[in-house]
Amino acid sequence: ARSDQAPFLERKIPIALFSTGFHPDYHQPSDEAAKIRFESLTKIARTVLLAAVDAANRVERPRFTPRTP
Repeated sequence: ARSDQAPFLERKIPIALFSTGFHPDYHQPSDEAAKIRFESLTKIARTVLLAAVDAANRVERPRFTPRTP
């Protein structure tokens, strides 16, 4: 509920969340660039690119699928 995508979920608009994971300094003043996992970030960037190209080339719009607990 505290993520940037929460308003989209509330309106049943499909979202995708990509992350390299969290650590104790995430979103804290002590967080710094040295803590970025660049290898993981590179993999995620490639995945996001492929997902975006796939979504853009589809004839049908993405469907909203509610989360299951």
